[in-house]
Amino acid sequence: MPDKNERESAILNGDIDVLVNVAPESVSALEDGGVEVVSQTGLETGFLLLNEEFFYEEALREAFFQVIDRDVFVETLGGYAKKVDQFVSSGVNGYDSKIPLLKYNPDGASDVFKDYGIEKIEIYMTYDMAALGSFLK
Repeated sequence: MPDKNERESAILNGDIDVLVNVAPESVSALEDGGVEVVSQTGLETGFLLLNEEFFYEEALREAFFQVIDRDVFVETLGGYAKKVDQFVSSGVNGYDSKIPLLKYNPDGASDVFKDYGIEKIEIYMTYDMAALGSFLK
C-alpha cells in the first residue's frame, strides 16, 4: 500500500492493525482518530550530498553545517529526527560515538566564509514527507 493517504485511512478505518513510517505531519490526525503512535529510532540516516565545487574545502563544508540549526530542523520534522554527523545511525556497523556533532555557530561560520571571500550563499533544500512509505508494497 504505497499511497500515504490510503495507508492512513486504512489504519483509521481498522482495515489494518499496524502502520510503519508515519509522516510526522500525520501523527496528530492519527492520534485524534484513536491510533496509538509509538516512535522508535530507526537505522536509516538521511544526509545531504554536497557535490558542488564549493564544498571541496573541508573548512567550507564545516562552516556550512555550522549555519544549520539542527534543533530547528528536528522541530520541523515534528521531533521525529535525531541529530547526527555520520552516514550511519547508532546500532549500525561503522557508527563511531566518538565523532562529535558540529555545533550551531553561525558567527564562526561567517568568519570562515569571509576568509574565503564569500559574501552570500544560496542553497535550496526541499523535503517531501509525502513520499514516505512510497517504497512499501
